[in-house]
Amino acid sequence: MVYNLSLNRINPKNILQTNPIKSNLSFQGNIKPISEDSFIKSKNSNTSPEKAQTKILLKEAIKAFNSEHYQRSILILERMLENDPESALGWHCLASSQKQLGQLKDAIESYSFAIELNPNSANSLKLRADTKIKLAASENEDKEILYSDALRDYERSLDIKESTQVRDSQISLLIKLKKYDRAIESLDKAIELCKEKSGGADFNKKMANYHYLKGISLFASARNGYSETFEKAKEEFTTALNYAPNSEKIYYQRARTNYRLNSDEAKQDIECAININDQNSKYWKLYSKILLQSENPNEVQLGIDCLAQAVSLENQGK
Repeated sequence: MVYNLSLNRINPKNILQTNPIKSNLSFQGNIKPISEDSFIKSKNSNTSPEKAQTKILLKEAIKAFNSEHYQRSILILERMLENDPESALGWHCLASSQKQLGQLKDAIESYSFAIELNPNSANSLKLRADTKIKLAASENEDKEILYSDALRDYERSLDIKESTQVRDSQISLLIKLKKYDRAIESLDKAIELCKEKSGGADFNKKMANYHYLKGISLFASARNGYSETFEKAKEEFTTALNYAPNSEKIYYQRARTNYRLNSDEAKQDIECAININDQNSKYWKLYSKILLQSENPNEVQLGIDCLAQAVSLENQGK
């Protein structure tokens, strides 16, 4: 299935005539108001009567979108694009409305026309990537193709304009696709950029998350118990805890890493995680594994008790 369409092969005006509005399947997600200034504009910007009409229709479509009247927005934009099929902004706005109604394939197609008309639209590339990921989550086929295409879109968007939001999405997708080396490289860039903007309200949270994800990527990429990579992962989790000292998930991941390193510090880390949250079965299961390796009979018995607690929490879905 091909989602990236070429204007050289297909006339966008014909698409409007043969591609009627689909069902009103609701799309759940964060809906942000849109404005004319938030998109890359079409290359042609003369003041002919047709262009004047296009501008009026576009404003009405954006007004309908911001009022969550997405179908009305689509109707207006289709009318507008019949007169001005080379409006990159029009295709972008049409895609955004289609996306909100769950018409994900149509939205990808419309974003593709916007990008064909204006290849330097970092925003259109980013939103097409987001839409491909949402489509992959609902499709049984073509998941890998959609994910790979989305990754290319994120990287093209970053080549045009650096964006924390796009980089975060790219990193998340790289980890999902188990491309850990590339994820680590992008995380290093994200950390560098975050340091340059230090002092923001979310600085500690962002830095903790980047180092946490780098630790996760290093841990996952370790081969055959290669201790040097686990040591690097441990360093990243330790740095993450400096920014987020009460994070149970970071203590848990450092405990896993120390366990692989046969370090006694694993016990202390998992106890910290349990002290923060004693309702996670994974924490009790790891605690049990650590204790059952002890030569102390009391710790072995405690390990058995911890395993029982883990099973009890699993049965409760925790």
